[in-house]
Formats: sequence, structure tokens, C-alpha cells
Amino acid sequence: MVLRQLTLFFIAGLAAFLTDFGAYMVLTRNVALLQSFYLLVSIFTATLGLTVSYLMNQLLAFHASGMPSLRRYKRFFFVYVLGIVWQNLLLYWFVSTQHLPDAVAKVLAILTVGLFWNFLLAKHWVFRYTNSSITQP
Repeated sequence: MVLRQLTLFFIAGLAAFLTDFGAYMVLTRNVALLQSFYLLVSIFTATLGLTVSYLMNQLLAFHASGMPSLRRYKRFFFVYVLGIVWQNLLLYWFVSTQHLPDAVAKVLAILTVGLFWNFLLAKHWVFRYTNSSITQP
């Protein structure tokens, strides 16, 4: 059960990652001015990814009852905004002190924060998932 849920969380996260990273690469590689503001661009694109992740986790991973709710989205947003802060601190650290290319640093930061912080808080606090909350198709 947990493996299935983690797999679905990963699929939602992959969609969010593709949204975030894809938009980040398009904006920073095609708009010269935005290359200097890579952290601001990263915050913007991470927010796009956050919304994709919320909707997919609502429907797939945690089988939350009813329509997506503003209350749940606020919790999810809070968790992910803190995750975005952590992610961008890691991005800055990887680029400025470890001298990694920003694209590599972005991937490492997303994976680190997403697998630990986001999954556990989404499961236990945002969606308040329990085995009894599963609706079988």
C-alpha cells in the first residue's frame, strides 16, 4: 500500500518537476534578463509545479474525498512554500559554494526536499491520509 502511494506521489511529483524545471529552463535560457534572476524565476516556476502537484496528489496519491478544497490547498501551499524556501537555499548553496551548474543544483534541491519534507507532511498533515481513507475503484 505504501509503495503504491509513494509511486503515485512520485508520478505527481514528476509532473510537478517537469512543470517547474521545464518552465525554469525555458525562461532562464530564452530570456536573457531572467538568467541573472534565476532564484526569482525558480520561485515562480516552483509555484507552478506546486499547483500541479496538489491537484494530482488530491486525485491520485491520497484519494482525498470531495473536490479540491481551499483549506487543503492552503496547507499544501504552506508545506510546499517552506519546501521552496529550503529548495532555493539548497540551490543557492550548491551554485555558490559547491560551484555546480544551476540546472544540476536545481535537480538535486528538488529531489532532496521533495522526497522527505513534502511527502511526509502531505501524507500526514495536508491530506490526513489513513488506510481507512482509501476508496477502492
